Amino acid sequence: MGVPVLSVQELPPWGESSAALEPLTFTLEAGDIAIAIGQNLGYSSRFLHLLLGLDPRRGGKIEICGHSLRERQAKLLVGYVGTEPALYEEMTLWQFLALFVEIYEVDLHYRPYAIYEALELTKLTPWKDKPLSQAEDPTLRKRISIARALVHSPRLLVIEDLFQGSDFRTWPLMVEILNGARNTGKAILLSAASLLHLQDLYSQLFVLSGKGVLLYGQAPEITYDVDNYHLVQIQVLEETVDVLLPLLAQTEAVFDLLQKEDDWGVLRFFFKGSPSQLESLVAQWQQAGAAIISCLRLDNFWGRSPTT
Repeated sequence: MGVPVLSVQELPPWGESSAALEPLTFTLEAGDIAIAIGQNLGYSSRFLHLLLGLDPRRGGKIEICGHSLRERQAKLLVGYVGTEPALYEEMTLWQFLALFVEIYEVDLHYRPYAIYEALELTKLTPWKDKPLSQAEDPTLRKRISIARALVHSPRLLVIEDLFQGSDFRTWPLMVEILNGARNTGKAILLSAASLLHLQDLYSQLFVLSGKGVLLYGQAPEITYDVDNYHLVQIQVLEETVDVLLPLLAQTEAVFDLLQKEDDWGVLRFFFKGSPSQLESLVAQWQQAGAAIISCLRLDNFWGRSPTT
């Protein structure tokens, strides 16, 4: 086997009280799609930034096609799409992409082909002569950013918050674009708010918490682990929140507990176990004095059919 597109060795967990989590080691090969999700998108953004050297990190070894992140060659092998697309509104799409093939010093004779290939992959050929000021739809702007990231033929494509601000009806098109990029031999690393529409796409999955990687694995094996986890939202009368919080903190099957900032009575966490085990715990918490109004399993987070 050749050199992997992305190699990560012994990346330490982050955050407070992270000692229980193991350092992370994994590789991405050509054609792999890795997805990072978490109930807070800031977790997955930080994870991607760590892997690209955009955020200070402690220890670990990260290489792109055998090159250290400190090497210029490693940076040239990455196409990066941030959360907010940065477009030059006064340019046409062709002019915009032509600027980046020049920045990346793509061979002169290859530049038109590189632009056409990026347009074809992102289904943007009809847009090539239109000004970017007309690109108002969030999905369209994301596609333009992906075309810009692809124009220098990177080996690793990194996309933050894939569906950010977009209409869910456009999500299948984005999945089609990702499959097209995968078929050209690129490895893809992306973050998303959930696995909705993505549950059949990934070859590797990272579930992130405030401390680090809560769950990691390769498909199809990781899907069996995911089946044991639920994202749970509990609403409780605010005057009994202080009763429930320590009970949740003492429960070994509860992970990454978050409290909604504008409604202290709404709590979210990952739960490892069966729905019947969750129901039993909820009953115990109620008996202990927590006035629970509702308990929902947000299974669309995993790409499952929603349940209550």
